[in-house]
Amino acid sequence: PKIDEKLMALVTNRIAGYKTDSLIAVAVPGAYLDGLAKLFLLAVDVSSRARVFRSVAEARQWLEEVEAARARTTV
Repeated sequence: PKIDEKLMALVTNRIAGYKTDSLIAVAVPGAYLDGLAKLFLLAVDVSSRARVFRSVAEARQWLEEVEAARARTTV
């Protein structure tokens, strides 16, 4: 697949501008897209709150685990 540079720049700028500590889980179907997704997360500098997964189920599990851990530390 070809990368749409304009779309990538738009999304990168938008995510980088978020003033939130919300989690970002990206689910990708294959190794090629996995690498691109990781590169994207590095480009927008959100690696501390973002992960790339091979399935939606893995992504959802991570989100739930992190949210549970955050809830335990704020009590």
